[in-house]
Amino acid sequence: MEIEGKVLAIKTYNRESRWGKLQLHDGKLGPVNAVGIIPDNVIEGRFFKITGDDEEHPKYGYQVRMERIEEVETGEQTQEDGLSFLKHFKGIGPATATRIWETWGEDAEDILRNETWRLKEISGISERKALEIEDQVSDMGRDGDLIALMVKHRLPMRHLEPLKRRFGRRAVDILTRGAYDLMKIRGIGFITADRIGQRQGFAWDSVERIRAGILYTLDNSLDGSMYTDSIDLLGDTRRLLKGGGEGRSVPIARVNRELERLVAASEIVCERSDEVIPCETIEDDCYSHSNHRIETGVARRVFEMSRKPVHQLPVVSPMWDQLAPDQKSAVEMCLRERISLIIGPAGSGKTTVLKEILTQTDAEGPLVVCFTGRAAQRVQEISGFHNCSTIHRALKYRPGAGFAHDETNPLLEDVMLVDEASMIGLDLTLSLLKGASAARQRIVFTGDPSQLPSISNGNLLCELANCGIIPATELQYVYRNANTILDNANRIRVGDSALVYDPTFRFHPENDPRVVLNRYYKDPATTLVLSGCKEGDRGVKELNRWLQWQQGIQGAVKIGSDYTVNVGDKVIHTKNNYKKQVFNGNIGWVTKVTAAPGQDPEIEVEFGEGLVPQTIVYAGKTELEELDLAYCLTVHKSQGAEAETVFLVLDPGHFPVQSRNWLYTAVTRAQKQVHLVGSKRVAYRCIESQDVSQGRMSKLGLRVQSLSSQADGGEDDETAA
Repeated sequence: MEIEGKVLAIKTYNRESRWGKLQLHDGKLGPVNAVGIIPDNVIEGRFFKITGDDEEHPKYGYQVRMERIEEVETGEQTQEDGLSFLKHFKGIGPATATRIWETWGEDAEDILRNETWRLKEISGISERKALEIEDQVSDMGRDGDLIALMVKHRLPMRHLEPLKRRFGRRAVDILTRGAYDLMKIRGIGFITADRIGQRQGFAWDSVERIRAGILYTLDNSLDGSMYTDSIDLLGDTRRLLKGGGEGRSVPIARVNRELERLVAASEIVCERSDEVIPCETIEDDCYSHSNHRIETGVARRVFEMSRKPVHQLPVVSPMWDQLAPDQKSAVEMCLRERISLIIGPAGSGKTTVLKEILTQTDAEGPLVVCFTGRAAQRVQEISGFHNCSTIHRALKYRPGAGFAHDETNPLLEDVMLVDEASMIGLDLTLSLLKGASAARQRIVFTGDPSQLPSISNGNLLCELANCGIIPATELQYVYRNANTILDNANRIRVGDSALVYDPTFRFHPENDPRVVLNRYYKDPATTLVLSGCKEGDRGVKELNRWLQWQQGIQGAVKIGSDYTVNVGDKVIHTKNNYKKQVFNGNIGWVTKVTAAPGQDPEIEVEFGEGLVPQTIVYAGKTELEELDLAYCLTVHKSQGAEAETVFLVLDPGHFPVQSRNWLYTAVTRAQKQVHLVGSKRVAYRCIESQDVSQGRMSKLGLRVQSLSSQADGGEDDETAA
């Protein structure tokens, strides 16, 4: 049988076996329970189709035993796409677009393009504004055909500019006969491209469709790894193709043949297990061409730096005798080596060591770089050292042109300290190493391997620390705030579920976090509320709106993620904005709101982070979209932040993001008090799960070892990684 509808809840889930139970609301049957393997993309609130056998369980009653589950599109997207088209035009905001849609429905696009003057019938659109929109319609030129095709294929208007940049004059042809090339656009996946491709006439077993399925599966099954197993790739691709091919299975021989052709064309690189020599046929480990290039590039540059001679710097700090033995060892290593690592858990003294290195290397012209602007500012505050920056800013990133600093134009500083290195993927690491001078510069990577690994692929700290080639010092003794919070954090870190509860570390078995927040939440300035996912009743968005309401604030101006804000709101900046000198992750407070009729809204936000508090003015839709409410954040977004009190929502439905690293990262954000809210089973499941960074598949360390062996043994360079 088949059921289709919105997933209401993930009731149970085993992270290792991926077996669980969910409840889905079918339009005909109502709420239905289903059991079976639950993929990571199944999240509450999304729509799925389930195929399987129904049964009457003696204990749990009627349920469906899942054979296949796939995400589906719904008719609800039609209005969303229509609104997306309308909002493409300057002068038509969300509220006005909704009024236009409510007035003319699906005819809105035709009226806008051919009878623009009728917009005057809509409240809020003056004759002058209607004329301005008419000018925009007239100026669209070739975009008119492109937009018409995007609307026809229900492709959101946010992809218009990326389509034009990527394909230029070919964009219309791509939307006419080249659907699977759309996957080259960020945000367009196989499901969307396949829907358009089948409208364009591609057969369910066409070469184009099979190849697109292989490449999509390879890119989207990694979950942070650099490569995947070839058997898994073939099986997952067949399931993907069957899901969008009306249930018809593409023969394994067809998928295998196209994979061989992709390997022969170097679009996919295969290697044998535990080897780093590419093969011309399908072997155990499959890399995308870009991932293979990135990993081999990082390995080569790391190895080359480790072999370059460097002069040893003397110890000159008067504070030297106050350091612990392991801290002294870390500093001495950095003064002695070209490239080195300092790793350790929260509170182990990494910042003290970093400050000492900055003192020792001041004459060498040091530079501190971090993944986020907030982390860079935090180093600046703690150390008093001013040459701190994000990696993108240090390398002078230029949109559309890449980084200004590379092999031909390296950075000028002689010493680079890379803080919070666990957050950096190998793609950005490669750009960073390209911008460093291997012959002159020394680099120190510092971080906590137990925190959440990078969002992008790779496992830099663990791979380099474990390869045995790069000098590394592990700080183990915890100095900072020796208390129940850090004691429990270290239990979580090593997989010990015997947590200790006291007034500083509490557990609340409440299904609704609002009950606990209503009782214990006091000051948003000193509190972080963390959740696993953005969507759902216990997700970031709903909790943000509820906490805003609890503060007695009624929103007046729209910002990103469909929030509205007013004076007194706590907000977070979500992008690095070098022009305004405010960075991704900076948290501030709305101090002024101006929303005059007929004018672009404007708000002022005071940011207290950094050495000097600053007030930033946001005017117009584009700038306001760089802000979100910040009463509640995801754990990923909270990295680098700290607060006196942390509330963490433990929702079983957020299982795709929950892990030991996730729980450890959340707990270590707290300085004085932790409140775990929800299911204790979720906490235990996180602690008992595998360290997700250890589960990432990467051969970076193996490649560095191979290069070292070749250099020491004089092997042929052609076998190099």
